[in-house]
Amino acid sequence: MTDPDAESTTGASDSTESEPARVAAETRITVQDFEGQSLGWLRPVTGEDLEASDLLDTLCAWRNAYREFFVDQSVSSVASTRGWLETVLARPDRVMFLVYDASEQLVGQYGLCEITAESAELDNGILGITGGPPSFFFHVERAVLGFCFGELGLAVARARVLAENVGARWLHRRIGMREIERYAVPSGPAGSPEAREVIVLEISPSDRNV
Repeated sequence: MTDPDAESTTGASDSTESEPARVAAETRITVQDFEGQSLGWLRPVTGEDLEASDLLDTLCAWRNAYREFFVDQSVSSVASTRGWLETVLARPDRVMFLVYDASEQLVGQYGLCEITAESAELDNGILGITGGPPSFFFHVERAVLGFCFGELGLAVARARVLAENVGARWLHRRIGMREIERYAVPSGPAGSPEAREVIVLEISPSDRNV
């Protein structure tokens, strides 16, 4: 049964225990507040989007604007953004959703990676355009997790965030995620002693606070 926080017009394709569920291109996830009011919706990136120059420009600009919050802080180009989306589309264990608000305006992105029959990792969440309801992206994450636990039938979802990304850490913990691991990654050139700390968080359906 689909989680009520993640209404979908179509589900993922059938999968076995050893194979990830490929998210169908027609999938739509409704974003709702606690009263059931629709705040927006999500859809997966498709092959047609690779030819949408305005969309590629937008996603590239968002990635560069927030690159300090990513482990890989390299500057993106439109070409590299297109190549990244091609990789996402080619892999059944990944999906990138485009986030729209109630007025049908594209305002962000939210992905899943390392999707298996049991788990997935939240990936590349960006609210590129602000100004909507204060808790909008919180409800976006609720909807994505509802899709994971409902439509995909996963047992666990994880997230990796840089320790200095206080906003993302607060958001994940408000949802009900718990910290399970910390590790360091290089932050400078090869051989540099500088390092940044990554925090891994995890959640199961019974852990959700909302």
